[in-house]
Amino acid sequence: MESTNRQKEGEWFLQKAYREDKNEKRRGHLYVQTRFDKNSFAMKNDEIIILQSMFAVTFTAYKDTKWLFKTLKYLFINSSNLNDPNFGQKHFIFLEDLSKELAYERICNDSHQIDKIKLRYDEHIPVYAFNLMDYVIWKNQTELIKLFKNVRFNDFKFTYRRSIEHWYPQNPNEKEGKSKMSENLLHSFGNLCIIVASQNSEFGRLYPKAKLENWRNIFNSQSLKLQIMAYLTNEWNGWDESFSEKIIKVESDLINLLNNYLIKS
Repeated sequence: MESTNRQKEGEWFLQKAYREDKNEKRRGHLYVQTRFDKNSFAMKNDEIIILQSMFAVTFTAYKDTKWLFKTLKYLFINSSNLNDPNFGQKHFIFLEDLSKELAYERICNDSHQIDKIKLRYDEHIPVYAFNLMDYVIWKNQTELIKLFKNVRFNDFKFTYRRSIEHWYPQNPNEKEGKSKMSENLLHSFGNLCIIVASQNSEFGRLYPKAKLENWRNIFNSQSLKLQIMAYLTNEWNGWDESFSEKIIKVESDLINLLNNYLIKS
């Protein structure tokens, strides 16, 4: 339980009425915020929490609660099995299947493979693509930590990151000697990330290296995809058109991770 004054920007909570305030000077209800980070299932509890967190921060509109309806319906149908030690595994499989179903609808082609065009900024890439990418990265952290040693996989949490950011800026300051990136690379999935809205204005027209230098202290709490991009920028000592082949390779590797996730039963 958390009090409202300790909530971090972008962090999501569910609120519930805790008790009625009996103080005559202050009437009403006292609320607490619940993180739901306690063990509920004997198996796959962490995976269940992070998947439901991913859905909650992605689909925020009242009209877009398909995931919640399907999850509650599934739990209702299986209510008699909730105490089964193996139910956590079954619930986890249900949630992963639901995550794939939502991907097929939003970012895939008719063959249920990632459609790269739908992952472009100029084609209105959905926020869900980034959140699903973060989940798949988190799921594959055992292998990825060998490549990206400074990425904080274990500390990752889904938050309300809804602002799509170009890592290399759309409108760079050419007085600093930097030119615009080609449109094809600029708007590609490899150059995109998500952050909380307030940070988007702060990042502004900064170049990737300048973002690292000015905002180094925030990257440990960012999207896993953004953490990887920041790590590579540091390793390469830059992120611009001259690194186009590397950026394209990173994008290809990430899309392959998504495709492998989507085809696994």
